[in-house]
Formats: sequence, structure tokens, C-alpha cells
Amino acid sequence: MSENYLDRMILSSLDAMKKTTYTYPAHWKIKEKHTFLDSCLAWLEKNEYYEYCEVVLNEKKKLQKKK
Repeated sequence: MSENYLDRMILSSLDAMKKTTYTYPAHWKIKEKHTFLDSCLAWLEKNEYYEYCEVVLNEKKKLQKKK
């Protein structure tokens, strides 16, 4: 079975989100950031990467505090 590089890229990005302050594109507003995180969460659940869901939920909490 070949390795899915898109999966690996997304999971690497989430690993970075867990370990450092994640940098979003400068032009994204809070709404776009939440949309991105919601999409990540849906993708994680669909692909059964449940261990990463907490990372996304924690990032959403950080965004709420910045409001």
C-alpha cells in the first residue's frame, strides 16, 4: 500500500500546532481560522485520527480567548 502524502502533511501540520504557536495566513480572520479548524476536525473524525482531535479543539479554545 502506498503512503498518502496528503494525510502525512495534514498530520505534520497538526503536530506543529500542538508543539508551537501556529501561524495562520495573515489575511485570515477569526471566521476563516474556525472554518479551517472545523474542516480539520471533520477530516480527522472521518479518517479516525481521534488522537489529534484534542489538538484542534485546544487550538479553537485559544482562538476564543483572543477574541
